Amino acid sequence: MNELIRQLSHLGFGILIAALIYLAPHYIVVAILSTSVFLGFLFSDAIIRGYSIPLISVIVGHLEREVEYPGKGTLVFLLTALFVTAVFPYPVAAVSILVLAVLDSVSTIAGIACGRHIIYKNKSAEGTIAGIVAAFVVIQFFIHPWIALFTSCIAGITELYSPVDDNMTIPLITALAITILTIFLPVI
Repeated sequence: MNELIRQLSHLGFGILIAALIYLAPHYIVVAILSTSVFLGFLFSDAIIRGYSIPLISVIVGHLEREVEYPGKGTLVFLLTALFVTAVFPYPVAAVSILVLAVLDSVSTIAGIACGRHIIYKNKSAEGTIAGIVAAFVVIQFFIHPWIALFTSCIAGITELYSPVDDNMTIPLITALAITILTIFLPVI
């Protein structure tokens, strides 16, 4: 598995989902995400049972890390996108998924390419800083720059120290941070 291709796919997938959340009507977003989750579990179960599904098996084989459940990363990503879409206002949900896509991908790519100072569990200061900066640069166009800065830093710390899959924690913590910061810094 090529980690660069995997992370670029993660980035593109995340941007696509964030755009969908931001631009499409709620019922369309929920229908697409729910259908994707259902089909994802269906395909994953079929792969576990030994079936080869044209295109899907190839994608899972080339883009997934070695895990106990095929497609786990994508399924967690989709479930989290569905959750934040259901719980938070659209712009907040879209930005939280955008942060996940940008920060997580850039952190990993920069960490592999330039990471020299390991902070925690093979995650480097260089990767974390690059992810925070990239997330800030992108989301400042959607939310107030101060809120974008604080949110990017909080998301970077979450990515660094998350005790569970960061595809779950980054969007949730990001959406909560934006919501709370908007209350205390009503500048959006």
